[in-house]
Amino acid sequence: MRNTTFVIGILLASGCGAGSHAVRGPDGSQHQAISCRRSIENCWEEAARVCERGYDIVDKDSNITMVPTANGPIAVQKYNVLVRCR
Repeated sequence: MRNTTFVIGILLASGCGAGSHAVRGPDGSQHQAISCRRSIENCWEEAARVCERGYDIVDKDSNITMVPTANGPIAVQKYNVLVRCR
């Protein structure tokens, strides 16, 4: 039981933030692809971090993934945002 709680805690904690990487956008210029979990606010914080002079939202979507755990599956919401830095 203790190991299960620890693993669930790690899964939830690792999903709190956001990550980003540079990609080529629809217009051929450099954009930032951002993925985050639990709250889209994490995506906006990451966009502000990587785009110091602001950004324009190009696209966004979200999906729910079921993550198996020893106590049964849990739903984790993931957001994907594409921004162009100014």
